[in-house]
Amino acid sequence: AFERIRKGKELMLIEGTGHAGVGAVIDLSNASVAKLLGSKVLLISIGGIGRPIDEIVINKALFDQEGVEVLGVVINKVLPAKYDKIKAITQKGLERKGIKLFGVIPFQQSLTYPTMEQIQEASQSRVLCGEEYLDNKVVNILVAAMEPYHALGHIKSHSLVIVPGDRDDIILAIIAGSKSEIEDSLEVAGMVLTGGFAPHVKIRRLMKSCNFSILASGNDTYTTTKRIHERRVKIRSTDEDKVKETEKLVSQYVDIEGLVQRM
Repeated sequence: AFERIRKGKELMLIEGTGHAGVGAVIDLSNASVAKLLGSKVLLISIGGIGRPIDEIVINKALFDQEGVEVLGVVINKVLPAKYDKIKAITQKGLERKGIKLFGVIPFQQSLTYPTMEQIQEASQSRVLCGEEYLDNKVVNILVAAMEPYHALGHIKSHSLVIVPGDRDDIILAIIAGSKSEIEDSLEVAGMVLTGGFAPHVKIRRLMKSCNFSILASGNDTYTTTKRIHERRVKIRSTDEDKVKETEKLVSQYVDIEGLVQRM
């Protein structure tokens, strides 16, 4: 498959499946696959000081054992408040190990926000209405299991509201509060109705006028919330704004020219 895909290509970018040893259980670790394909390696580590250097040294040792060249390292998701400190210390520590640091990328909160489509997948829900709004970004998550008056006070900008499907009072309050005709209307990213319950038929009709997606989960509120909380957000090719933001970060914080020269 690799030989077929690489035909006519100047460069092949191969994403690993984790650390260098992943896959060793079937004698196909990332390090051995890199050797098999004749690839060079760029290590990506998460922000920090001691931990990333330790992980980089361990991973490089496995690649060295297979005779695979490690071009260098990029440190990702570094907290902006500690950026300068971590960059300076990490660079000095890696230099002592003879490892090239090609870049340090700061943590960008907006890249961690899931879309309603990803919420749907994580919660294994079905779309009741608002399929055209599945690309809405979720910034905050609220489990609304209190009286409507109190629930409305907790809804922040771009919130996902998780609510039992039989709480018509809360559902109706959120729909009403999100209408643009109302001053200081709520910016709701979407709703997940839990328990396999359906709101009153008249409320279901009203839901179709919302400018956000409403999902239905057959699971209880705890299970649904847990699945959403444990989700993993990855940038997809369809996430155009995230792709553009990532391109901007890489071009600004990674020495692409130096990396290409090392290839």
